Amino acid sequence: MKTEPNYEEEYHKVVERLVRSFSLVQLRNIVKLYEIDNPGKPSKYQAAAMIVEQRWRWPSPTSIRQEKRDAEIIHESFPLNAKHAFLILGKGDLLDLSAKFGLHVSFSSNPLSLKAEGSRASLSQLGDYISDFKKRIKEHYFQLPSVGHMGSDYLQHISRVSGAFAENAGERLIRLTYKDSDDHAARSAKRLILRNAAEAEVKSNTFG
Repeated sequence: MKTEPNYEEEYHKVVERLVRSFSLVQLRNIVKLYEIDNPGKPSKYQAAAMIVEQRWRWPSPTSIRQEKRDAEIIHESFPLNAKHAFLILGKGDLLDLSAKFGLHVSFSSNPLSLKAEGSRASLSQLGDYISDFKKRIKEHYFQLPSVGHMGSDYLQHISRVSGAFAENAGERLIRLTYKDSDDHAARSAKRLILRNAAEAEVKSNTFG
């Protein structure tokens, strides 16, 4: 029935037939008899529509249009920065996100973003997931003992090993960005970086 081109027309005919056939009191009594959810004092048309939709299981034209709209295949891009991209993708891959939301997901480096293709409803779920994920990101700053700057290659290695995104944030200052549910990643990254800094300081004092 829902797939028929004239479904909306047929729906309104059925509702109008009930409106013409019964009084307001009768329609409200039918709604009450069938224990149909209602706003309290529905109009004749509202009561008839409730019977058609909730008792006879005819979806409303509005819900049909929404279903079609949600099922449309569309494209959307979700902007990210380097920290968000690293943490969202984690140690898994894009297939995990694709499977989780039933989307085709790809990564773009210019501009940095996630590109997704799928239904409007699934894209909305992915958008909510990314928005919520960003809210649950924590940062931790700490000072290096003496070494002024850590190489970016080394910090990238620490990021991959620990699961926390490590970067230089100033002179002798390191910033760790990590998921709020993964304090262990931050502790691990900090321990590795401080150990490397201590070893570099010993070498500097020894051979300096």
